[in-house]
Amino acid sequence: MTERFGEFIDEINQLSPYKVSLKERGCYSFKTHNDKTYNIYFFQNEFFKRKEIVDLTIERMNDIIAPVDLKVRQTVVSIISILLNNLKDNFIIILSYDNIDGKSFKRYRVFDKWFSGQGIIYK
Repeated sequence: MTERFGEFIDEINQLSPYKVSLKERGCYSFKTHNDKTYNIYFFQNEFFKRKEIVDLTIERMNDIIAPVDLKVRQTVVSIISILLNNLKDNFIIILSYDNIDGKSFKRYRVFDKWFSGQGIIYK
């Protein structure tokens, strides 16, 4: 499934406020105007072992402190929306919230706010 992600980079960049690149198969990357770099990973789900089910990880690559940037939300939503629209019923995303630093609920609230009212079922 992730081998097709390169097909959608132009369409993603038409919607995204930040320039998105395909860093490697299954990994989109972008840098904000505050020099924060984000990687958006889509991995084959190891539990279900079906190519249309992927795990999503959003990783901030540096710890630059900067104000909330709404363009990050727009960029992530653009990536996920384009993939869901193009892959239709053949694509399921599973998102888990890392709790290694005790912030999993905070991550959930951010994601919930980002996708409320987007017409994307994610719960």
